[in-house]
Amino acid sequence: MNDLQEKYGPEYAKANHPSKPHCHVQFFGFPCNQFGYQEPAENFELMNCLKYVRPGYGFVPSFPLAGKLKVNGKDEDPIFTFLKGRCAAPMGLIANRTDITWTPIRNNDISWNFAKWLVGSDGHPYRRYTSRTKPQQVEQDILDLINKCVNDESTHGGSVGNATVAAPLLQQIPQQQQQQAVPLNQPAVVQTPDAPKSKRSADHHALFF
Repeated sequence: MNDLQEKYGPEYAKANHPSKPHCHVQFFGFPCNQFGYQEPAENFELMNCLKYVRPGYGFVPSFPLAGKLKVNGKDEDPIFTFLKGRCAAPMGLIANRTDITWTPIRNNDISWNFAKWLVGSDGHPYRRYTSRTKPQQVEQDILDLINKCVNDESTHGGSVGNATVAAPLLQQIPQQQQQQAVPLNQPAVVQTPDAPKSKRSADHHALFF
């Protein structure tokens, strides 16, 4: 994901379509501990775990991470209620019985870690991908949406005419975290809105997992 963020991020927009600098990709990560309890770390430990444990080898995401949240069940975050409500589940299997840690179980639940969504510049989820889909496999979809943003006559001067990407997703991440990954040892806190907002100005296409 770091590679795609660097390849199609703000610098790509400046170089390839300077009149539409907002038409670029922006990734966001949403950690969750609902799948086999594989993310037990506290929020302030997340960045150190990524850097030194899994995947380790000094890895630091070049995109923001939110604090841990729930993506399924009665306490799921409104972000994922919104996303799941707009895109059908990409596979029939939800999870093995022993891996299900939430209730109630719904037919559009996320099945495992690293589920992904691509959201267009109009703020609407474009496509949902399985956990097994590698980020590089959605590269063409990213390019298609960037080109759509560039060619959209309703975009003016860095804002988008209709609902925008990350609506309501950008407001889940504190302002200081929207430009860079959370510094090591700093808690990543997610702010939950009352409900998704369909009209909000923002500048990116985004892939969420």
